[in-house]
Amino acid sequence: MGRRLLGVAAACVVAVGLLFVSPLLLAEGSLPKPSYSSFVDWQKNRITIDASVEVSSLATMVPDARSKAEQLIRADQTSMIENTLFPIVADSFHTVGDLASTSARTFTALQNLIKPGNEQYAKLSTDLSKVTVRYQIPIFPNLGSIFVNQIKANPPNPLLGFVPTTKFSGIVIYAKGELPVHGESRNSELEPSLFPRIWDQNMDLLASADTVDPKVLRGEGMAAFSDNTDEKPFTSRIGLVPFHTVAVGIFGKHPTDVIISNQAAARILASPDNIRLLTEGRILIITDLPRPNVTSGG
Repeated sequence: MGRRLLGVAAACVVAVGLLFVSPLLLAEGSLPKPSYSSFVDWQKNRITIDASVEVSSLATMVPDARSKAEQLIRADQTSMIENTLFPIVADSFHTVGDLASTSARTFTALQNLIKPGNEQYAKLSTDLSKVTVRYQIPIFPNLGSIFVNQIKANPPNPLLGFVPTTKFSGIVIYAKGELPVHGESRNSELEPSLFPRIWDQNMDLLASADTVDPKVLRGEGMAAFSDNTDEKPFTSRIGLVPFHTVAVGIFGKHPTDVIISNQAAARILASPDNIRLLTEGRILIITDLPRPNVTSGG
């Protein structure tokens, strides 16, 4: 008799427990999947990721549902990376996903970016319908440094012959609006990337990730991006007397590479001091940048 009462009591406890868990959770594989939105702010050097889960299918008690939703988000690193980091353009022919798909080490490094130190907040929406966890990840050094493998800078060869020039403190390339895409019969806007390259009109390479000192490349990248002609925020990078030039075209499957005139390239390559600007990543590209598609808050 005592055992029967214990069995009945246990069944009652289970039944009461089920009142607080959605039937969706009772089916195998029915946990809700987080949804993701992200924004790469090239000007501010950061990636913002919002990961959200609808709480209605998790539990009827809000505190418990919120906790479960946050656990689901933090445990779903693979989907978060695939949805938010993989699409980021690395260079003119590769995305982050392209590079990560061939290297387990790279994927592990990307997973390490989704960590508590990069979590900004976790909050419940005002209508109590969903939980959102926000992450912010610096593009450099956090993401970009994962793909830097060289051990030294490989600057371009200096120009032979005399070209009048002067010593500059940085290089500013204006690349706003649509520009001709080299080798194609179309125009396009420049696409910001982790490792843009700079070519002259003969398609001789002036600058790439390989030309930059690896320490600089890991810490700051080879170039900064801005959609504003105000250069003051970038003075520490390009100095007070930068060389200004205009892009005459762009290049790449992803049109990330800038083409400048032969005359502008010559003024850079004619001076060892100006070539050093390339190896030190003292480059600012002014172009049209994407607008945020994630909500603000915190």
